[in-house]
Amino acid sequence: MLKKFVLGLVLAASFSASAMASVVRTSEPGGYNGYMQWGDYQIGMVKLAQGTNMVSSLTSSVDIWDQGWGNQSDANQVYIGLYQNDAILWGQHVAGAHHGWSRQTFDIASNLTALTSLNEALRAIDWSSGGTVTMKMMANPIGWPGWELHVANAYFSVTSDTVQQSQVPEPASVALLSLGLAGLVASRRKSLKK
Repeated sequence: MLKKFVLGLVLAASFSASAMASVVRTSEPGGYNGYMQWGDYQIGMVKLAQGTNMVSSLTSSVDIWDQGWGNQSDANQVYIGLYQNDAILWGQHVAGAHHGWSRQTFDIASNLTALTSLNEALRAIDWSSGGTVTMKMMANPIGWPGWELHVANAYFSVTSDTVQQSQVPEPASVALLSLGLAGLVASRRKSLKK
């Protein structure tokens, strides 16, 4: 009975996964060089398809350096943002500059809070109002005297889906299903030991 139950779960999961059409987009490699400048400077972008309401993967790689003689801080940074037209809906720091080149990578899979807030921002978009929804990689330099920001080989990759709300299980439902499955396994093992 347990084998049939587990097989049923696996088949249901594979069917629902096949019902979603994942789209992977990668930005063109970009760069930025600035000395004593403030602002946001676009270094990469991908356009999301109409109705996109879930991101399952977001990774980035950046070569970054603060060559200046001033102080250094992670706030002299590169971030990725979700935009509707020019309005930012969500943002995430992905790299900070220090004296000396470094390659910095980011994987949203290791930051559940960021992934959750990104998907909440996506689900809140009113697609009927028109406009363009994009994800952009931005250089965000500090403009104090002696501060520089140099970015090279910067790109990001995003996997997005348009998912019906009924296909996205709530965390409480997943936890309840997991506890039930663990209970079934434990009771099966107990009965086998007798």
